[in-house]
Amino acid sequence: MRLLGAVELAGPGGPVPLATGARRLLAVLGLRGGEIVGWAQLSAAGIDPVALDRDSAALAGGLARGGLRGALQTRAAGMRLAGRYVDVLRYHDELRRARSRRTAGDLPGAVTLYDRALARWRSDTPLDGIALTGWAAAEAKRLRESRTRAREERWDCVLRTAAAAVRASGAPVADRAAVRAGIDATKAAEVAASELEAGVVRHPLRERRWELLLTATLLSRGRAAARSVYERALQTFADQLGVEPGERLRALAAAAERGDIAELPAPARPQPRMPRRVAAPPVPLTSLLGRDALLDDIDVRLAGHRLVTLVGPGGAGKTRLAIAAAGRPWASASVAAATDEAGALLGEQASAGGPVAWFVDLTVVDRPGKVPAAVAETLGLRQDPGLDPVDAIAEEIGAHEVLLVLDNCEHLVAGCGELARQLLARCPGLRILATSRAPLRADDEAIVPVPPLPLPTAVAGHTLADLATHAATRLFLERAQARGRPVPEGSADAVAQLCVELDGLPLAIELAAARTPLLSVPEIVARIRTDQRLLHSPDPTTPPRHRTVAAAVESSLEQLPPDVQVFFDRLAVFAGGFDTGAADAMRAGASSDPTALDQLVNASLVEENAGRYRLLMPIRRHALARLHADAPAARTAHAAHYLRVAEAADTDLRGHAQEVGLARLRADAANLRAAMSWLAEARPSAVPYGDLRLATALAMFCRVEGHYQEARAWLAAALARHPAPPSCCAVPPPPTPPCSRCCCATTPPPPSTPAPPAPRTAPSATAGPRPGWR
Repeated sequence: MRLLGAVELAGPGGPVPLATGARRLLAVLGLRGGEIVGWAQLSAAGIDPVALDRDSAALAGGLARGGLRGALQTRAAGMRLAGRYVDVLRYHDELRRARSRRTAGDLPGAVTLYDRALARWRSDTPLDGIALTGWAAAEAKRLRESRTRAREERWDCVLRTAAAAVRASGAPVADRAAVRAGIDATKAAEVAASELEAGVVRHPLRERRWELLLTATLLSRGRAAARSVYERALQTFADQLGVEPGERLRALAAAAERGDIAELPAPARPQPRMPRRVAAPPVPLTSLLGRDALLDDIDVRLAGHRLVTLVGPGGAGKTRLAIAAAGRPWASASVAAATDEAGALLGEQASAGGPVAWFVDLTVVDRPGKVPAAVAETLGLRQDPGLDPVDAIAEEIGAHEVLLVLDNCEHLVAGCGELARQLLARCPGLRILATSRAPLRADDEAIVPVPPLPLPTAVAGHTLADLATHAATRLFLERAQARGRPVPEGSADAVAQLCVELDGLPLAIELAAARTPLLSVPEIVARIRTDQRLLHSPDPTTPPRHRTVAAAVESSLEQLPPDVQVFFDRLAVFAGGFDTGAADAMRAGASSDPTALDQLVNASLVEENAGRYRLLMPIRRHALARLHADAPAARTAHAAHYLRVAEAADTDLRGHAQEVGLARLRADAANLRAAMSWLAEARPSAVPYGDLRLATALAMFCRVEGHYQEARAWLAAALARHPAPPSCCAVPPPPTPPCSRCCCATTPPPPSTPAPPAPRTAPSATAGPRPGWR
């Protein structure tokens, strides 16, 4: 889309014909490419509202023919033209980089960028042939002034390079290369003098051009010619303005008269510009609950680290937390007070405009290599093909104090980590806050786990006032009230039960609350246990990854190998937590990769705590739904493993490692029950006599823990199914002290009766059931 000259649209096969109205609309929207231009602004720029529909349709058709289908967008607030291919924006980007190189002292590099920027102009008049009014006409005028100033800055770079070479060639010990460079510099100055002669004719009252012409003439033709230039300047200003030239030109003329090239005035240091207020974090529509301590932790991490990653499962609220953190005073005083040159500039910029936060959502980026381009696009930085967008981002940030929020990095870990490494090395005032289900594995990365919300310690005996003190239940209450159906007092316990069923996962809680207009809380509790489709957002504008818990889980699984995905499915058969030994037993039928469990932990699909692992309940339910035909094999492997655990622990209980055996069985109580249920249900298709063996192996444990009735029921049912067990499964006769069968066949002794003697290191048999079991 070409505006620097006659307005035209160039496609792969050449210019695309456009009617006058479509060209005018292209010019107006192109001046503000990438931004929404309001309807009133379009009218003020000279766009005819009556013909706008016709012109926009013609422009959209032309863009499609030129290979830019979808570049023109109509919104409620106005119209937007994708600015990536507008030559005006590319010109401004190249000009900004050229000025950055010039300020840094890289004059040859600056000249190259100035040449590239100025080459985009196809005539001296931007938007040639298009009649514009209002702000658009003012923008066109500013474009012309920008080109004039860019040409002067380019000449300045050329002449400073030439002056340095001439000085070096005249040194007492100048070598042949320096002398040759001096000769070339004189020729370059002569070319510049010829161009500047034409320049002062077009702009005779631009004092800067006279300064450059005087310098070029001094370098190429000597002091006498330079004196003549100054005299012409005096005459021009006197004739047209009745004044003398400014102090800079007079000082330069005096230095030229002495032949003192070293006294050429240095370019004025540009004023620190305000950091760009682009890509601001979205404004949240709801309150953030239960995360105050976590926000404080993020503040501390950002003060001590320049890369902080929020890691947690899908739906844990990482994005919402990052948005809240970006709105807090995260800027580091130690960085702003840096004493080196970059730090000084940073301090000036911070005082001028303060730190800014940029938010980049990477959800739709499909490859790690596209991360830099996506960030540059979000920040409004347009790039030519073949140019590294990292350079544009780094130059845009410079020494500004900026917080860059990279959201949803889990499928782009390598690309985000590499971008962070490059930007942090080049931008001293930059900090990066990333959200991901897996760490970026970059140097000096600080990881902040984002757990589910805190839950009530019990699920009964609550009031709504009690629930408002817990983040998970308060979230449900507030979201339900926002849906127009406040929770009645009688459903307080159901709310607590629901949040426990959802393991405090914010996404799952919000999706459940969205159902309150149609279902009561007890009905929601009953249905989510059997139908995961209930947790579906009714809002069509919700991002796909947040429409269901299943979508959030699937987006994480897509990043893992197929065999690890199968292993994840098999983990759904665990009831409660499990250890690495149990995980290995399940992995044997799914994956040969010994790091499979670590991969699931890193993807935030499995939670690890003190050597124990678990799946959050909403994630586990989705894994169960995926298990399908593999469920019998997975449950059999699970039951076989815990049969081995129980038999080994039974040996410990009858020996000298009783506490070890008790601790192991208590930790896996829920899994042992699940194994017993499956062995009783599957019968011979699972482990032969597995139910009888497991009931026998658990008999001593049940006796010690006081689970008489449950153990008796297990053993009785197993004996009924196997009336003639083989000798390896026979229940021993009742010796003294009471054997397992005798103990399980009797009821607990009354309080007045002394408890049967128990092993010295085991708890009393009259003790109540352990919390880990019941």
